[in-house]
Amino acid sequence: MFGTIKAHGSSVIFHSLRIVLNLETVDMAASPSDRNSSKAVCRSSAEDIIAILRKYQSQHGLRYAPLTFVYGAARAAQVVGLFGIPKEWSYLLQVLDACSQAWTLARDVKGKLLGWYSSNMH
Repeated sequence: MFGTIKAHGSSVIFHSLRIVLNLETVDMAASPSDRNSSKAVCRSSAEDIIAILRKYQSQHGLRYAPLTFVYGAARAAQVVGLFGIPKEWSYLLQVLDACSQAWTLARDVKGKLLGWYSSNMH
């Protein structure tokens, strides 16, 4: 079980870092093709994080999920909010709710995401 947790946690960190490194490029890229490429990387990594979260949840539940899942869910939610994968927004909020049983930080992250989303998207 712990090997699975480490593997999932490492993958979530990897995809979170891909999002961090490419999200800035979306706004700063000189060419539209570079912006589109960075957006595609962000979306792909967000989708991969969501898939990892779903698989882990089905196998173990999220009540005692690793802290890296809170970070990954937050990064994926940022991409979902910015680039429009609306069906996943509510799922990621549910993930943060489930993780908040072990990590109170998850509740804080969810509150900040909701504030960010309401001020930037509406």
